[in-house]
Amino acid sequence: MLLLYKGIVFDDYNIDENGNIWSQICADCLKKFKGIEHEVDNFGSGICGVRGCTNDNDSIHYIDFDSQNVSLFDDDDEI
Repeated sequence: MLLLYKGIVFDDYNIDENGNIWSQICADCLKKFKGIEHEVDNFGSGICGVRGCTNDNDSIHYIDFDSQNVSLFDDDDEI
């Protein structure tokens, strides 16, 4: 499943037992996709969850998604 959040497609994200949805995003993608800077934590680890990005450097940030702005799609769907 793909996740669409504020025009950004994520292919790596997590849904916890309470239904909270989060992922990681790198500094390069934060610069590319404006308007979500205030929604990220200044720390994180792992691989960037943005579709097509595989950055796994020290500039990874966690992002918690507002579930009202999330849409989930099958990998085969047109977004």
